[in-house]
Amino acid sequence: MHLGALGVFTAHSPTAGAHAADLLAARAPGVPGLRMRIRDTWHPLSFGAAVREPAPGFDPLHHVLLHAPTPDFQTEAGHLMQRPLDRTRPPWEAHVLPGEDGVTFAVLFKFHHALADGLRALTLAAALLDPMEGPPPRSRPAHAETPTGVRRLAGVARAALPGRGALKSATGLLTSAHAALPGPVRGALSRTASLPALSAGVVRDALSGTAEPPTSATDAASGPARQGAAPLSSALSGALSGAARHTAAPSLAALSATARRAAPLLDAAAEPVADVLAGAVAFPGRLQDAVSGAGRALDIGVSVAVSGLAVRSTPALGSEPTGTRRTAGVVIDVDDVHRVRKAVGGTVNDVLIGVVAGALRRWLDGRGERTDVTPRALVPVSQRRPRTAHPQGNRLSGYLVRLPVDQADPLARLAAVRGAMDRNKDAGPRRGAGAVALLADHVPALGHRLAGPVAGHAARLWFDVLVTSVPLPGVGLRLGGHPVVEVYPYAPLARGQALAVALSSYRGRVHVGLVADGAAVPDLDRLADAVRAEVETLVTATATGLEESRGAP
Repeated sequence: MHLGALGVFTAHSPTAGAHAADLLAARAPGVPGLRMRIRDTWHPLSFGAAVREPAPGFDPLHHVLLHAPTPDFQTEAGHLMQRPLDRTRPPWEAHVLPGEDGVTFAVLFKFHHALADGLRALTLAAALLDPMEGPPPRSRPAHAETPTGVRRLAGVARAALPGRGALKSATGLLTSAHAALPGPVRGALSRTASLPALSAGVVRDALSGTAEPPTSATDAASGPARQGAAPLSSALSGALSGAARHTAAPSLAALSATARRAAPLLDAAAEPVADVLAGAVAFPGRLQDAVSGAGRALDIGVSVAVSGLAVRSTPALGSEPTGTRRTAGVVIDVDDVHRVRKAVGGTVNDVLIGVVAGALRRWLDGRGERTDVTPRALVPVSQRRPRTAHPQGNRLSGYLVRLPVDQADPLARLAAVRGAMDRNKDAGPRRGAGAVALLADHVPALGHRLAGPVAGHAARLWFDVLVTSVPLPGVGLRLGGHPVVEVYPYAPLARGQALAVALSSYRGRVHVGLVADGAAVPDLDRLADAVRAEVETLVTATATGLEESRGAP
């Protein structure tokens, strides 16, 4: 499945498109994600999996392609979206389309869904554009000292063994680590002082009130060193200073040198002990997560089964795959969307989904098809953590919403959409039929390999149309100094489906990107017109409703 975006730029000269292609080709090698290919692997430990790896001999000219001038960017984009990507190379392309008018050009960014979802694709494409102006970066805090093995072990012990027995238990763990040291080092330490006493001193320092306790065993095992935790060498020196009252100065110097050499060995020996203890502490939580995951999987499975009951869809949204593609774009004034939202409540996304429902009703009616249907829309929800430095692959869940196409009243359609979305949000994106993509986390690689084609063919049984929102930066995008004036996102078209809808807000306007099977929906432009008409109807209906409410006694 392919997804993409068509960006339209103003041009300062007829050669702006060629200059843009040169810039894209020059910048592509500097974006690590664009050099990654998808390779199947049959390793015994990951049988049937696919891995991302740097493509040998990466050549950006295989991916950045300059085309002849065109009078219609959308028509050309449809032809390019239907061409399969070469999976032996990084699966992406950037097609530069100069406009015949000489004052515009467009770039079609195209990605395979195996490489990136919508947000990841946006990140990769934006990396090829001019740097965006933003607020100055905040200063980073100073890096904390990297914990040594003994301090890490002491931290795990504090989290795992609270109370009076913590010191004794941690000392016992250090004594076990001492047994793993080489004989000569162990002998030198034994001549200096008994290891339990030395360990008690080290752990007592680490467990003292001057160090901030870790919030969890995981933090203690992998986080930065807590402020105030004394280095092992300092603890050893303190222990040797206590022994100095009974030891000659030359002997003390020699033993101190031995202790300093032994410190790294003791730290290394403590690491595996800390790993075992941390794993034991984390086990109950992992078991609870596994049980919770199994329950969630059962809930999702039941919801999927229920969602297939009493389905009233339309054959117009289904199609045997032909491999052909057609695209269209619509621009909506975001102020109109906000006017409707303020009048009826809900969110901007609720209003836009309601617009899609009304446009489908108009389109079906114009075709002479039944409108007493409630097709199921899958509304993806990103599960990425905010500010992920290098997100990879896909992190998606979703809501399943029955579009109220059967409602003749546009305000009633909006109310129905808002109610359905509220119920989905109350359940959360990790519950319900729309979250079926999360089940992939519980399936081994070979299961993906065998069940993937089956799931792809079954998409039509799960939902009827994809309606997704792709966020864009609030600042203006540029390429070679040429500003982006329009951005049309293109969602992937699942097997057996005829239509996918994507929406993006940019610079005060909502851009609607429509992708359809070219043979099943030859009249995609009529659907685009229906979107425009539905927005006008909603603006008029809400304005009329407000006037009537103000004039009511």
